[in-house]
Amino acid sequence: MSTSTPTNSSNQQPAAGFAMPKNLFGFGPIAVAAAGVLGFISVFLPQITIEMSDFSITTMESTTETELIGYFTEGAAGEGVLLLIAFVLAIALGAVAILKQAKELTLAAAGAGIVVGLFALLRSINIMSSADELAFLADGGPAFGAYLMLFAALVLIAGGVLCVVGASKLPSMLNKQAPGATVA
Repeated sequence: MSTSTPTNSSNQQPAAGFAMPKNLFGFGPIAVAAAGVLGFISVFLPQITIEMSDFSITTMESTTETELIGYFTEGAAGEGVLLLIAFVLAIALGAVAILKQAKELTLAAAGAGIVVGLFALLRSINIMSSADELAFLADGGPAFGAYLMLFAALVLIAGGVLCVVGASKLPSMLNKQAPGATVA
């Protein structure tokens, strides 16, 4: 009993679908898509936690108020929407590069992974430094969403680099030849 790969009848090439990567560089598009999902989730989570305490001399009671600040709190919705669009772009290009393994699509996923990853990295560093600046006013610091976005940004950049390196081993969509093949 022999096994065969499904083929497309028009040009006899393997049909598009998921195939397990043969080496580390093949995991680039998977890393871009997965990190895009994590980044998408992180936009909805709190980015900064601020805890303020107040002591009333007349009642001799202490009250503590905790505030969670995220991308969709007052005045910050524009940044959140921009990040959501960027992460959806990374997810989409990573998924297309996974399903249709071609050099051009993998390079597009690499570009999206690196650009969105750098943007998210800058945003998470900005959030973390803003949380540190608020520390002299009240107790607080970066929340789970900032750390998750930082992790997603680093994985997006690493996945983008893996895509760039691994794309040289993939066939091109334009000339329909295997890499390294010569034209007669």
